[in-house]
Amino acid sequence: MSMKKVTWIIVLAGALAQPLSAQSIGERLTLHGFLTQAYADASDYPIFGIPQEGTSDLRAAALQFGYRMSDDDKFVVQLSHTRLGTSQLASLEGDVELDWGFYQRRFGDASLRVGKVPMPRGLFNEVRDVGTILPFYRAPKTVYGEGVETIDGAALSYQVNAGDWGIELGAYGGGFEIAGQTTLESGLIAFESRLTSAYGGQVIVNLPVPGVRVGATGVKASISESEETYSPATDGFYIWTASFDAALDRVSLTAEYEKAHQENVVDYKAYYVRGGVRLAEGLWLNAQAEYNTNTLLAPAPVAGTDIDGIRDYAVGASYAIHPGLVLKAEYHDFAGYELDVPVDVFGPKADDTYFIFSVATAF
Repeated sequence: MSMKKVTWIIVLAGALAQPLSAQSIGERLTLHGFLTQAYADASDYPIFGIPQEGTSDLRAAALQFGYRMSDDDKFVVQLSHTRLGTSQLASLEGDVELDWGFYQRRFGDASLRVGKVPMPRGLFNEVRDVGTILPFYRAPKTVYGEGVETIDGAALSYQVNAGDWGIELGAYGGGFEIAGQTTLESGLIAFESRLTSAYGGQVIVNLPVPGVRVGATGVKASISESEETYSPATDGFYIWTASFDAALDRVSLTAEYEKAHQENVVDYKAYYVRGGVRLAEGLWLNAQAEYNTNTLLAPAPVAGTDIDGIRDYAVGASYAIHPGLVLKAEYHDFAGYELDVPVDVFGPKADDTYFIFSVATAF
């Protein structure tokens, strides 16, 4: 989104607020935000926007404006700014983007959002960029890659409380984007594909043990033909996700598994396991392992070929000076083919290591 469009959004919001008193605005308006800034360097290959010479051009920031029209009606706009270092995916990002923009209506224990809304997918999709919540710089790339983050349409949620159990149900429909990198004869390029006629649902169960939850998500969509990536049009695009999370006082354990299918193109499988131990007040030691595999479904001779894109082992430490300010340091050991340079996916896997140091703040 251009700065001109963002300026018009702010001007329009101000104009709509003019008839209200300052006291009324203060009672109805909410403002939240976050910023995560990182420095990183890689050892052997540029990877995930991180060059061998190092970069500080890694950032995620957002401002969220909420306006409560009544006890049951709310309007939310979130503007974001993302820097992806030297990644080709940076070409898809504007300086400022409309991250969310939706109207929300509550009906007792149910809630309806209409507009550009966070997609109910996985346990961390809605907070995937909030560094004060995440134990590492970013959410696991294998499950929370670029795109599949918001949906242009509507999302309905419903909460059920049964004693010590809690159930959160979600359903949604509309369209969304996915993004990635691929190697063509011309070299490595970034691409973005639009998916339409999408619909899906999610269930999250909060167990009687405080801080423990499990979840499952499914979505089906249609994808248009892409001349850029030689990808055919299909109505057979699916994503399934299963999740487990235990956030306890001194330890944490999280695992998520994702399977995606694009008819006649690829089967995608990904999972990660992450654990943490609290060593002292605000100080956590964390470890994570994540993997993904692409099984090609294209015609012979490549049909059935498995490509292990990412095997990433990470260890790190995070220290919360206070809940709104967190310092992190992490080390990653990588093997696979998803680098920021063209790679022969039928050759040996590339090995790489990288460090990330980050500061996260939120209010």
